[in-house]
Amino acid sequence: MSWSAGRSDEVAIEIAKGFELLRNEIDTLARWPAAISIQHIKEVPSSNQRQRVRVIGDEAAVNEIFDTVIIATGFGLEPERRFGVQTSRYWEDDGLQKDYGPETSGPRRILISGAGDGALIDLMRASLQGFRHETLLSLLNTLEVTGSIEERLLAVERRLDNALLTGAEAPNLFAEYEEILKEFGRDGPPLGEVRRDTEVWFNFRTPSRYTKDSSILNRFLVAALCRAKHVKPKFADMIEGCVAAKGETYEVAFGLGDVATFDHVIIRHGVAEDYLGAQFPDLKAACAPLRGRITDLRLTQHLHDETRAFFA
Repeated sequence: MSWSAGRSDEVAIEIAKGFELLRNEIDTLARWPAAISIQHIKEVPSSNQRQRVRVIGDEAAVNEIFDTVIIATGFGLEPERRFGVQTSRYWEDDGLQKDYGPETSGPRRILISGAGDGALIDLMRASLQGFRHETLLSLLNTLEVTGSIEERLLAVERRLDNALLTGAEAPNLFAEYEEILKEFGRDGPPLGEVRRDTEVWFNFRTPSRYTKDSSILNRFLVAALCRAKHVKPKFADMIEGCVAAKGETYEVAFGLGDVATFDHVIIRHGVAEDYLGAQFPDLKAACAPLRGRITDLRLTQHLHDETRAFFA
């Protein structure tokens, strides 16, 4: 089954259609329900060297033994509650791109906490009208600047890689991006139509603001929004219980005496550290050698040629 680079909704539809075609062609796939919750995956005791695996589904909908089981849980699901507030998971409808329209009480105040790709993308969705990566890339490609923006960003990334390898002091990503953005003046590069119905805050936990695990492009775009004051940066370490619901709004305590009120709070701090082990305890020991290695794959640092061509 193959798929092409495109918008996430288009890719999801393409993959779902492709899987349905396979289900109709392959008898073993057709016997399985399209959506089922798997409760247990465990090794079947055997007296020979051939190990087999039993898969048990919710309410015994599935109870099968296989020679090979591929577990494709991705990063996992985020907790539904964080810091005392109910927060939507990344792939759920969070209402961020809803047009709130003019209100006498002012724009909707939105707090987004986190510095990974999920948080950075949400910051852009909440700040820009009709946010699309391809639109922003087209705008950046038309700018006349000293040297290539891409090459300058990659140079920063190489220095960061070298620092992590050698133990040297890592470059401050916030300061590095500010230096690049200075060329565009106080308002930064044009990033399309800025929303007037939202006031967006970006909460992060380190002076560098951004993390190595996130996309270079997402970091730079959010840095540009912060420089132009379309996003308000907030350096603070949120702790359990720091968010309190007050009717239809939320009070967030960032520190002693530092309290702010928001209409919408979104927490993007990722999944539990051992999500797979929590879901399938029997696999915890088997997966131990791979734990912590996802960063080594650098999934967000390299783009396939087909993906580059789509956004060109």
